[in-house]
Amino acid sequence: MNRIPKLEKSTDPLVKNGLQYVYYASPTSSTVWTIGQRSLNDSRSILGATLKPILKNNHQNYNQIWYNDQKPTKRTRSTSTGAHAKGVIVFDGKTGYWLLHSIPQFPSDDSDQSYEYPKRSLNNDRIFIG
Repeated sequence: MNRIPKLEKSTDPLVKNGLQYVYYASPTSSTVWTIGQRSLNDSRSILGATLKPILKNNHQNYNQIWYNDQKPTKRTRSTSTGAHAKGVIVFDGKTGYWLLHSIPQFPSDDSDQSYEYPKRSLNNDRIFIG
């Protein structure tokens, strides 16, 4: 998934606000990128739906490992000078996924573990690979 850059002069409200994205699901579903039909902030977007099972107290049946080179709070800054590593590994007894991303401090510690795309990341290009 790739977030389309925020273009304030766009007539598309999702592009104008930086909340539009394109995604590629799998070779069996499509051979081209698909434009998201919902706002990236919507919990029913491709990203929101992917993360929903492990957010907002729905994670009892899943093992999960979140990692981010920046602390999950808006009050601190990373002092890391090395590689940037961000992602989540989710699995149960049958399936799983590893989602790499480029969003600093995601999810934030003040999000109450609910899905919301961070406003501070709307001005930069962001990518998710899973």
